[in-house]
Amino acid sequence: MKISQDVEAIIHENISSSKAPKFNHTAASIGADEDLQVVCLGTDGLPYLFWQGGVKKSQWHYEGKLLHDKIKV
Repeated sequence: MKISQDVEAIIHENISSSKAPKFNHTAASIGADEDLQVVCLGTDGLPYLFWQGGVKKSQWHYEGKLLHDKIKV
């Protein structure tokens, strides 16, 4: 899936490899300003937010952890 490949690339651009979480689940949705938002649930139990936006809506951004408490799946 293209989104997964793009998110994987942005993770490596924004998080050092020693701190990069592994993800179990990924969900995508249209967010504010019709930007694509991707939330990934890490194996650490925390959700991480990535979004695609900018002038041409093609630039990926990493926002980091959304919550401080772990989510149980």
